[in-house]
This record gives sequence, structure tokens and C-alpha cells, in this order.
Amino acid sequence: MRAPTARPGARVGRFARGKAPRAPRPGLEQERILDAALGLVLGRGLRRTRMAELARRLGVVPSALHYHFPGGKDELVAAVFEREETRLLSAMERAVAEAGDARGRLLALALARLRNATRLGRLYPIDESIGDEIQAFVMQRRHRFLRRERRMIGHILRDAAGRGRFSETAIDLLAAAFQGALFNVTRTFAPRRGRRSEAILAEVVDLLFRGVGRYR
Repeated sequence: MRAPTARPGARVGRFARGKAPRAPRPGLEQERILDAALGLVLGRGLRRTRMAELARRLGVVPSALHYHFPGGKDELVAAVFEREETRLLSAMERAVAEAGDARGRLLALALARLRNATRLGRLYPIDESIGDEIQAFVMQRRHRFLRRERRMIGHILRDAAGRGRFSETAIDLLAAAFQGALFNVTRTFAPRRGRRSEAILAEVVDLLFRGVGRYR
């Protein structure tokens, strides 16, 4: 399904841009706000998330939230997405850095994605009821995350195949194909992650590297 086109001046623009959060205010840390906001977004959805309710959950007045996020709900929601996306990408980067050869790095990336996929996936609902502006924002965030993830995959594949041996287009297509397989495995198995899902990911990586190895 194509992402809807945001109308001129729509809130999605403010969601995407966001302003730099202010310096921490004593007694109310930004991480505490983001934790509570994440729970509210996951429990109620983006449309029904309200700053007033978030303030009640935190036991503060709404102005305390606006001190940290003067852009209001738009800025706060963008900060929640940014933090959760960065957490997953960082977990994948750490896993890759600790692995050995290219196969091990790609498998480590895939397993880190699987282990951290559930919560992030719940931030990306595709539901007609959430409205065009919010859906456009969600799609924009998801596409941005997938581009960053695909770059990580492509870097590993370039190292495996030997830089300069294949065109950038071929590597990008291979990275996209692996990302698609990874998405399907995580979507199917993330809620009940176990040895079977990890074994399937290992098989996918092995099949890919057997193909790469033919040209070494």
C-alpha cells in the first residue's frame, strides 16, 4: 500500500522535524517521560495519545512536559520513535562489532533484529483508522529505519563479496532481498522467538553466502 501524501502544512512535517529538547529540568528526566510516552503510544495508539494523560501518569502538570518538549505531542512522539529506532540499530551494531567473519556479522545483525523487533514493530501500525497525517508520519519513520538497516546489511555484503567486484546496484538489490527475508522471519517468529526462528535465520544466511562464495 502506498503511503498517503501528507497535505501541505500537515502535522507530519512537525513530527519529522522536531526541535532539540531543552536541558533537563530537575525532578523530571526526559528518559522517564519517553518511557511513559512509549507505554502510552503502545497501549493507546498515536491518535489517542494525549499530553494531558501523559502528565497525569507521571504525576506532573502538563507544563512540565512542555518544558522538555516545547513542540508538544509532535516533538515528543518524534523523540519516542527516534529513541526506539536508535536502540535497535545500536543493538545490531554492537552485535555486528562482536562477531567474526562476514557470515557471523550478518547472522549477528539478523539475530539482534529478531530479539528486538517486537516493540519497534508495534510502533509501526498500518491501520486505516489512524488517519492520513499520522500514517504518513509512521510510514516515513519506518522507511527511514529500513534505509539505515539496509545500509548496514550492504556494508557487510560488500566486505564479503570483495569491494569493487560487483556493482553497487547488485549489492543494494541483494541487501534488499536479505532485508525482506529478515522482515518476514521476524514478523512470523518475533512473538514466539526461539531456536527454530534462529535456525531459520542461520539457514538464510548460509544460503546467501554460498551464492556469494561462488564468485570469490
